[in-house]
Amino acid sequence: MRRIMIKMLFYTFFVSTLTILQVGCVKKKDTNNIITHKEEKKRPKPIQKVGDFSQTRVVSWLGHNVKITTERLADKDLSLVQDENGNKYYDNKIILKIHRSDGSIFLERVFYKSDFSKFIDTSADKTTALLGVVFDRVNGDHLLFAASVGSPDNMSDEFIPLVLKVTKSGSLSIYKDTQMDTNDGSIQKSEQITEEDEEGV
Repeated sequence: MRRIMIKMLFYTFFVSTLTILQVGCVKKKDTNNIITHKEEKKRPKPIQKVGDFSQTRVVSWLGHNVKITTERLADKDLSLVQDENGNKYYDNKIILKIHRSDGSIFLERVFYKSDFSKFIDTSADKTTALLGVVFDRVNGDHLLFAASVGSPDNMSDEFIPLVLKVTKSGSLSIYKDTQMDTNDGSIQKSEQITEEDEEGV
């Protein structure tokens, strides 16, 4: 009887000890296996381009055919601009060339956003890019081009519509196109330069 009791006590002690050891191992195992995940830093997007673009048109003007070429190129020498989400873009330059019918150059000019600065708020200078200068139409003795400065984000519709006028003597004037802002559909020309032209193409 005594032996049986000793065996039972030993068995109870053995089971209890084994249970304690198992719990201790589990706790120790849990403690050693704590895995920490480092938060990955978001990599900034590379500097983007609005997109290079070119347009060539041959139009009849003052009795002659002229070839008009406009080209938009990202200029890495200019200050960077950014959209409303903080993405950075290269600003653009616009190259305008007008060739006479004999191939000679009537006008060649490179435009930068600074050429349109009088129409841009100082606060918006860092968030706008020169978006384009494209041929619009012939208007009597003048060639009219649509120009715009605005958000570099192609999905945005924020821009300032401008008109660039080339006279038959090759002089230029720029004014804000307010046609969309008037109820009667008339164009109110602000900052327009009026000139008397004697020479032709």
